[in-house]
Order: sequence, then structure tokens, then C-alpha cells
Amino acid sequence: MVMFPIFQEYYVDYLYILGRKDCCGDRLDGAVITMDNKTVAGIKYSSGQTTWTIPMNNAKGRRFRLTLLNEYLTICEFAIYGRFMVVVGSWVVICSNNPPLTTLH
Repeated sequence: MVMFPIFQEYYVDYLYILGRKDCCGDRLDGAVITMDNKTVAGIKYSSGQTTWTIPMNNAKGRRFRLTLLNEYLTICEFAIYGRFMVVVGSWVVICSNNPPLTTLH
């Protein structure tokens, strides 16, 4: 299990996962992604696949977890892309955050 907490709640557009290219890419098969303790996606491995992009459709959250039972969890990168909300006086500003909100290498 690997956890990816971010500072505050964000509107998440998508998650990006990079697996190993040299070997063991299939170890991500069956991994489960949760956001704030709710399952949001599962990973299905196809032969030779090294990247996964998981659409999150502006889901709001801040704690992400990647879990795999009974196997080594092997990833190279996990990135969270989204937007955050800023209140300035009586204005609410939605800010795009590109590069990702958080990245594990």
C-alpha cells in the first residue's frame, strides 16, 4: 500500500500511473485506488502496458491510496492532476494546477 495525501481537498481531473518498463509491469494488475477511503478505480494490466490514466471527473478529495494484496506493489510514478478553489473576498476562483498536485517518483 502506498498513500498520497495532499494538503487540501482538490477537484481531481485524472490520475496518472507509470509502471516499470524493464520488468514486473504485471504486478499492478488488480491494484485498487481509493480516494478518502472510497474505491474509485481498479487497474487492469494488458501485456506491455506501462502507463494508466484514470479519469476522476472532478471528484473532490485529498487522500489517495494505491493498494495491492498478496503481491509486491511496484510503481515508478503516481501523479494527481486537478484544480483547487481559492476564495478572494467575495470571489471564488478555480485554479488549474499543471504540473500535477502531487507526484511520487
